[in-house]
Amino acid sequence: MTIRTKLMTGVAAMAITAAVSSMPMAQTTTSEEAQPQVPAVEQAPAAATEQAPAATEQASPAPAVEQAPSAVTEEQPAKKKKKKAAEEQPAIEQAPAAATEQAPAVEQAPAAATEQAPAATEQAAPAPAVEQAPAAVTEEQPAKKKKKKAAEEQPAVEQAPAAATEQAPAVEQAPAVTEQAPAATEQVPTTEQKAEPVPQEAAPQQPAATQEQAPAQQAAPVAEDPKPVFTTDSVLGDTRPASEMTDADLRERIRGAEQLAASDQANKKQRKELKAKMDADTAELNARIAATTGVKVQNTDVSARVNEITGDKRKSADLDDDALRERIKQTRGLLAQEGLSETQTAALRGVLDADSATIRGRVAERDTKRDKRRASGDEQANGGRQRSDDLPQRGEQLTVRDLLDDNRDPDELTTSALERRIDANRRAMRLADLNDRQRGRIRDRLDQDRSALSDRLGNRRERRRERLNDPAYQIAIAAGVIATAIILSRPNLTAAEAYDEELEDWLTSAPLVETDRRYSIRDFREQPRLRFAVPGIEVDTVRFGFGEGFLREEEVPKLERIGETIERIVAGNPGEVYLIEGHTDAVGTEEANMTLSVERANAVKKALTEYYNIPEENLETVGRGETYPKIPTQAAEAENRRVSIRRITPLLTRK
Repeated sequence: MTIRTKLMTGVAAMAITAAVSSMPMAQTTTSEEAQPQVPAVEQAPAAATEQAPAATEQASPAPAVEQAPSAVTEEQPAKKKKKKAAEEQPAIEQAPAAATEQAPAVEQAPAAATEQAPAATEQAAPAPAVEQAPAAVTEEQPAKKKKKKAAEEQPAVEQAPAAATEQAPAVEQAPAVTEQAPAATEQVPTTEQKAEPVPQEAAPQQPAATQEQAPAQQAAPVAEDPKPVFTTDSVLGDTRPASEMTDADLRERIRGAEQLAASDQANKKQRKELKAKMDADTAELNARIAATTGVKVQNTDVSARVNEITGDKRKSADLDDDALRERIKQTRGLLAQEGLSETQTAALRGVLDADSATIRGRVAERDTKRDKRRASGDEQANGGRQRSDDLPQRGEQLTVRDLLDDNRDPDELTTSALERRIDANRRAMRLADLNDRQRGRIRDRLDQDRSALSDRLGNRRERRRERLNDPAYQIAIAAGVIATAIILSRPNLTAAEAYDEELEDWLTSAPLVETDRRYSIRDFREQPRLRFAVPGIEVDTVRFGFGEGFLREEEVPKLERIGETIERIVAGNPGEVYLIEGHTDAVGTEEANMTLSVERANAVKKALTEYYNIPEENLETVGRGETYPKIPTQAAEAENRRVSIRRITPLLTRK
């Protein structure tokens, strides 16, 4: 082949390359407008990682990159003399490799495009930016026209892959950003991220990714901060009263004082002051633990107590109620103490979870019998027509197809079945693979079922109202000036672990301490330690979602045992007053959690006054924020998002 032929061939190759490099962008614009944006983003990492295989889905960028080596290979002989053609052969062989290695530089574009992906759900444009990168690489090659410049630029070409390789991890992170997008849209019902998913119909990988990302979003705010650096000035200069500090702040100050007292940073006088502050703070913490769990913290070896409980080989099912509750109490008391390792905490939580599940199961078995009586009343109110109860006992056993095919009117289901269908539909709404039509149908069904449930609860309230005038139905207040021994041993009762008669005993109990002093409602709000003077019930039957301060209709029936007991008490004792305390976990700012805890207390008061025969003046509310957690942790913890109820009548100033 003559030099003229080679030159003509090189020019033709350059023209074809320029034409090919300009085609993808025009075609891509059309295809991107026709296709959804999220799949386009998901293809981008594949193109960056696999290079040539990506051409099967995006027909333009890869050919542009592949054309670059041929253009360089044929262009360099066209610029050289025939005499040096043999000498330049190694350079020709290196050029394709360099061009091929340079392709990872294209991977930089997907990283930028991927970061824009969430915003691109409404703007269908970022992907073309990715596809322009190959064209840029192709256009750079013809710029090396002279042999001297080609030789000088060759090392630069070899360095490019290294830079691109360092940036490659950014591309690998792209799927995580893309997969988080559905989770972000699910953040509206943040509470339900922890709930178990309903099985999907199709595309299981997408919901699975969403469900795995959901806990990460809750855990993100509680990422461990660097350990605080304590100084004698910061600890001794902290003049906040221990009774007004949050649980986390109180524990942190105790650790700081203990650390400084054992170090060389403090002099003899400061050590004495630190010891006094630590003792006062520890006394406050121990008082909280005792008031919450009934366990009096003693100066004993914590590890020995942990081994005693975790080494107890008796199975939960083999213990009677009293023995089971005693082990639950001791376990909770230990979990609230300082100095536990992660291994010890995990072992204690395992024991607590098993024991708690057992006693809750026994209580629920009684509830089932009571629910049947209530269902009978609902059917009588429905003209005696039988309702179906054929839904699974656990809502997550229903698939999306089951829910979409269930077109029964709410009136055809028992109240229990209606609650289960509401729960299943609520779970389904969190799935990311539902199309708009499916999501709309499930949302409409939820609204319809919730409205029907609200009507039934209202009808139940009216049926009970007729009985409240019967003295035999009313509940009398317990005599005495101080609580019974059993209540003193368990000052805080867990609602889901208590039988009806126990709820009644705690809601009519005398105070935990004998006192002649009386307080106002304002005192109870401004002096949190007054809560230690009266028994309480931890209402853990209703659960608040992360950041939620309201109750849905399906949560209201879970207040039924407490609501019915209080309405029977106030029917015969109109002057009774109950304090509803709202609580949060430790995620978020102290101010935001205080506001949220007030909202939760008000939400429960609204439910009790709207669906039960309880006048508003019999209920007072207060927010406690994150000050009194059931489980001392800085992580998102569902058990800490709750309310508690206390009878404060004996300590109130008489009107």
